[in-house]
Amino acid sequence: MSENDLSSLALLASLSLHESELHGLVSGMIVRSPHGDEHSIARLVDRIRPGLCDRHALEQFSKTVYDDLVDPQCTYSLLLPTDDEELHARVTGLRMWLLGFLEAVRPLAESKLSGPQADFFHEFHSDLEQVAELEDIDDSDEEDLEEIEEALTSILEFLRIGVLNMFEIIKDEEI
Repeated sequence: MSENDLSSLALLASLSLHESELHGLVSGMIVRSPHGDEHSIARLVDRIRPGLCDRHALEQFSKTVYDDLVDPQCTYSLLLPTDDEELHARVTGLRMWLLGFLEAVRPLAESKLSGPQADFFHEFHSDLEQVAELEDIDDSDEEDLEEIEEALTSILEFLRIGVLNMFEIIKDEEI
């Protein structure tokens, strides 16, 4: 599914949450409950954010995100403002995505995972918390802008691959 279609589904699912936050929250719920279906994921999201989402649209959105996570072509990506938008808006979107995701996976981080990949999970979770604390970026300095853009691209790919790995770890874990 294209990013525009996913963005449209996000808007249908919730007019109250920023699409990046909703995507992070749903992604985190799927990581947290990788064997759940779109109905159970929507219920979990509704429990955390009661009444803020249209259930049917949220179920469609959840199914789409789940399908992206399990796609063998690794089509999963974070739903963030596009590269055409100002750097500040993209960093804000990233922060919102991280807040939603971290809120959803917090119970996993607090649990005692015991599988062989538990160390990766906890280390990656800690990295996510650090990225969420990014300060606002001054995009007025043109010389630093290209370097910042490259760093942001690297961070986004790190997060994307990390989420895919986290999903596989929890899916294989006996919790």
